[in-house]
Amino acid sequence: TVPSLLDGHEYDFRVMAINENGTSEPLRSTAPTTAKLPFKPPGAPGQRDMTGMTNNTVTLNWEKPTSDGGGPITGYWIEKREGNTDKWIPVNMSPCQSTHFTVPSLVEDHIYEFRVTAENEAGKGAPSDATTPTKVKDPNASTPPEFLKKLKDAEGIEGKTITLECEVIGTPKPDVEWFFKGTKEVSQGAKYTITNDGDKCLSIIKNATSDDVDKYSIKALIKVVQECVVVMLMFDITPPKYQDVLNYDKGESIVIKIFYIGSPLVNVTLSKDGNDLTKDKNVSIDVSNRAITLTNRNADKNTSGRQPEPATLKHGNIYDYYDTVEEIGR
Repeated sequence: TVPSLLDGHEYDFRVMAINENGTSEPLRSTAPTTAKLPFKPPGAPGQRDMTGMTNNTVTLNWEKPTSDGGGPITGYWIEKREGNTDKWIPVNMSPCQSTHFTVPSLVEDHIYEFRVTAENEAGKGAPSDATTPTKVKDPNASTPPEFLKKLKDAEGIEGKTITLECEVIGTPKPDVEWFFKGTKEVSQGAKYTITNDGDKCLSIIKNATSDDVDKYSIKALIKVVQECVVVMLMFDITPPKYQDVLNYDKGESIVIKIFYIGSPLVNVTLSKDGNDLTKDKNVSIDVSNRAITLTNRNADKNTSGRQPEPATLKHGNIYDYYDTVEEIGR
């Protein structure tokens, strides 16, 4: 075996015999011979998978090349590329002998690609396709809750079902709590149906009444980190007792409660037959954050009739209410 030949170079060889009487004439080769291995570099490694990740490492697995080039594979070389750069950086300083490798010293929240190259005695083959760009992050690390879809102010109809919906993510999966009027916890029962389907959270209010009109909030909690969203629930109410004529005895106080939607509190003007009722000493009005209460004391025959009651916000009229009352003498 002739050592120290250069790959790809052509050589002529000759052979001479030697004995005690001397050296023979040389026997020359018939043609120049090119020095090369009888096999080629291997093909590109097959499918690559990332089977593990921490905040600064990634574990890669890959399949052997479909072709070893005719010679045994002596190892694999792993490279990484960060972000949108074009430069591939070697990861291992000596050939990896297996088909898996943990890439160390990565930077958390940075994006990397990886590729693998097989090698035999003929040299390195073609690199594999790059992995999908991946952000390095510990999959088990806690992430604060985040509302992808926040609660929205809702409107409904009295006696019907109203659904409040939002979507929240976090690691681990957040614990979700619903609240009414800021502090009263909403729980599963005859009045409410609470469901969590993946990231979607639902609170279903059954047989809604005026008592359900107020602020609702949802709190997503992971250990000591929490996120909260607050909304206002309001709905159109047409109380059956106001749909027909209301009958009151003479001298009895008339109380009419009118629900409305709006913020800030409304400015209310009361009138009957074109006359301003607020100047009537027997009439009082109370405005809360969700209803207008009209009280007319000492009803008599002059109280009967249609009583329009427009409620106005800063930016204009939002609600008109009409009712008819009828006096019944004793």
